[in-house]
Amino acid sequence: MTQLKEKNLFALLLLLIVVDGFAQEKQDPWLYNFKVKLELEKEELVDFWDRASQRMVGVDKVDRNMYFAKVDSAFNTYKEDSITLTEMVKLYRGAVDLFTNEDPHFRIYPSLIRNANHKEASRKNFQKVIKALPFSCLQINDSLLVDESINENILKGDLILSINGIKTVDLLNYTYSDRYINSSLMQLQYHMMFTPDYDLELIRDGKMIKTNVVGATLEQYNKQLSCKETITMVSENIGYIEIKEFQKNKTIIKKLRKLIKQVKQSNGHSIIIDLRRNPGGSGEDFDKLVSIFTPREKIDYHKSIKVMISEKTIPHYGYADSIGKLVTLPFSDPQVYYEVPLQPDLYMGKMNYYILMSINTGSMASSFANIIQYNNLGSLVGEPMRYNATKYGEVEQGNDPLAAIQLFYSTIEIDEYTKAKDGVIRPDISIPYIATEYMKGSDPMLEKLFQIIKSKND
Repeated sequence: MTQLKEKNLFALLLLLIVVDGFAQEKQDPWLYNFKVKLELEKEELVDFWDRASQRMVGVDKVDRNMYFAKVDSAFNTYKEDSITLTEMVKLYRGAVDLFTNEDPHFRIYPSLIRNANHKEASRKNFQKVIKALPFSCLQINDSLLVDESINENILKGDLILSINGIKTVDLLNYTYSDRYINSSLMQLQYHMMFTPDYDLELIRDGKMIKTNVVGATLEQYNKQLSCKETITMVSENIGYIEIKEFQKNKTIIKKLRKLIKQVKQSNGHSIIIDLRRNPGGSGEDFDKLVSIFTPREKIDYHKSIKVMISEKTIPHYGYADSIGKLVTLPFSDPQVYYEVPLQPDLYMGKMNYYILMSINTGSMASSFANIIQYNNLGSLVGEPMRYNATKYGEVEQGNDPLAAIQLFYSTIEIDEYTKAKDGVIRPDISIPYIATEYMKGSDPMLEKLFQIIKSKND
């Protein structure tokens, strides 16, 4: 199947610390949030439209006049001659979020800029020097809760009110509206707010708590809080598997098959597949994965696939004479599957499958959920996905308009067979996120789904 090249955004951002600067007073000694001239940046943002239309898909779906109106509006909000890099990224988003609304992959982030005054903070040991919050977050409206923690004093479900005196509502104003938030990315977007320790104000069990916690190095954060390990369990004859990313799909298939066998042995009939934190990944062996759910010999997958030809796509698709053009791939192209041939011998028999999803469920994860729903192979549970969750893919990374701003965008446009309405895949069983429920430190959505399954079994 088509190999959508998803990427760990924060890992990429860390690799791209290519700019050295000199910190000013009262700034973090390890990092440098330099200033830029507003007049020059407006010219760059105006020119960005033409450059984007030559390498990004989806630009033709964005209203050009609205884009330039947003550019003017964004720059009119600032009276200064120059602003910091992180403030500039926020300013840029006033216009370029139009692209994000069309293509959920499109995002811009500031790079971590190394302070040249501190030679010991080299690129090699940067992940061991910079310390982030020791927990990941769950955002529900304007509430920021702890999702997973590696600090014993911070618990799942804690409602964070402020960090180092900064109100969470202000933090979220600079952060992309994800359901599950990598707090390191949140800190990066809010003026590179990395410190050795953090003063927190939070609410737990209805009580206000003030505490100070030591930060986790970026290396620790990535190993412990960005872990992509696939987790399985069986509870009350119901199987559960959480797939945080579609990588090492052979291992995922092996674990899923083993789980199904365990559930059958306990006379169970239901499997929950949790994709709420899954941003996508690889389409490798997806034909074998889908074969587990159906005895069919094939399923329809794509109606069409279009590629924006650029120097980055030519090695994969060719068409070197069509740079800057959107090319529809023919049915004969070996890299795409308009129909997916399946392997009936891999079918595991009739089971009741429930796919947990959120607005974070994207790319190959959203495509997998869409296949399940469209082919009536299971039920989708949770909240609606983002608009156009399955429409774009093959994420590339650039540094336009400045090397210090990292840009992520899609290069292919996909039209899948789907039951989505108005570009949104909606759950068959709706279970909304309610902040007060998650403050108890449990998983209300999963608990409610267990209740629904047990009521059907009874």
